[in-house]
Parts: sequence; structure tokens; C-alpha cells
Amino acid sequence: MLLRSWIWCLGYLACAVSNVVGWVHLPNSTASQGIATFPSFDYEDFIEPFYNLTGLLLPVVVTAGCSITVPVPPLASLDTKHEYNSTIVVLERRNMLRGHCHTYQSVFVQAPQLLQTVKELGYPPVQVFLLAALLNSDENFGNSKDEYFYDFESTRPPNIHLALIGKDTGQLLWTLAQEKGPIPIRVVQDPGFWNRFRTSPLEVAHIVFRYILVGA
Repeated sequence: MLLRSWIWCLGYLACAVSNVVGWVHLPNSTASQGIATFPSFDYEDFIEPFYNLTGLLLPVVVTAGCSITVPVPPLASLDTKHEYNSTIVVLERRNMLRGHCHTYQSVFVQAPQLLQTVKELGYPPVQVFLLAALLNSDENFGNSKDEYFYDFESTRPPNIHLALIGKDTGQLLWTLAQEKGPIPIRVVQDPGFWNRFRTSPLEVAHIVFRYILVGA
């Protein structure tokens, strides 16, 4: 099944194509070094409005006591060749756990502080949160049995898109954004495997059949 969402990254990595979110263009890289893609999906049963955004990727670092920081220099101090209208932030599970943040809900309640910090550093508005899932990118992550409802939707920041990425992808992008600085990235919305499955003719027929059996 061909998906519309992609993450591409150039250079530094030997990456393979998979079902996927947006693209990551790494500094000092060339197209001849190859393009990498990583899967990114909407959370099951919560399909995002379609978006196709290009911006700068910033890492959110969680420290002791579940405090969040964005350890990047002011945008004005960077030698950027392009203007960007969006900022995209990435959260990484292991870093969250080390800082005693066990759910994304704990980070979302601090979103106003995070958005203000990004604004004060001169970056464009944050429009996407890339959230590392509990499963890796080679698994069908994003289902409600693995990712808890309250972990996403109940305290989500307003006017912010949420995109799930594999746990391994989160580790990779979070580390790169810390080591290389803000990374140009393009993120394209994709409903993902589980939302496609829920609306597939086979699953709809299965649900109808179960209701018929219960009502009989």
C-alpha cells in the first residue's frame, strides 16, 4: 500500500525507504548521498487535517522533574539559507523517562512554556509535534492498544498537529537535532495503517457482522 507521508534525510545516514512522514535535510549534505524516509502516522481513530509543512526540527529535552527545555541557539545566530514558516519539535521516549515524564500528557501541559521559548528564540510558530511511539518504525505503531488515549488527545496543545514516529526514528531524529542543530524537515500528514484498517471494507463488514450476531 502506497502512503503519502514521508520523512526524507540527506547525507550522514544510510537509510532505506519505508511506508511514510516528511523529509529531513541534514546540514552539509548532498542529494547524491541518498534520501532516507521514515514512517509517521496519525494516532488511531484521530485523523489529523491534511498538512504538508516544511520547517526546522528542534529537539525537546526533558530534564529532572519532567522539566522541558529547547537547547538550540537563537535563529538569528544561524547561517540559514532559506526562510521557514514552521517549527517542528521532536520528543524522545528514553529522554522523557530519564526526566521522570512517563506520558506525553506530562509534556503537553507545559506546551505554552515550550511555544513561548521557541518564539523568544526567534523561530517560526511550532506546528507539529513528532512523538516517538512505543513500537519501532518496522512495526505497525500508533494503535490504541499500545498508545494510550490520554497520552495524546486529552491534553493536546491547540492548533498543533501530532504525528507519531517509530521509537527508533524518534531516537535518531532527536539525537541528530541535538548534535547538528536545527534541521530542515518536511512533514506530510498520513492517516497511517490503523486508520486505514478501521475504515477498510473488510473491517467495516466485520463490525456489521458482529452487531448482527449480538442483535440476533
